[in-house]
Amino acid sequence: MQDLIDAWKTAWSSYGVSDYALFFGIGIALVCAYRNWQKTFLITWVVVYGWSMIVLLSGQYIDINAGMLALWVCTYGLLGFLFLSFLIYTNLKD
Repeated sequence: MQDLIDAWKTAWSSYGVSDYALFFGIGIALVCAYRNWQKTFLITWVVVYGWSMIVLLSGQYIDINAGMLALWVCTYGLLGFLFLSFLIYTNLKD
């Protein structure tokens, strides 16, 4: 699991996003969550889940064939997809 976290940290640090831009984005997300938290949570999860899966499956930051790492990536992918489908279901229900 530590390999996945290290890969995400390495990918994020390579973008060079400043802390001010990150705090500004979080502030916008909080304002949107105040207005409609379900859609904001869905969009936020789509962005985070999509980015993290692209980083993991690109093969640039980790070797997916190394030991238990494939199991961790598959588990994260499955649970993330199930959580995404739950969020879509709750948005469609409203």
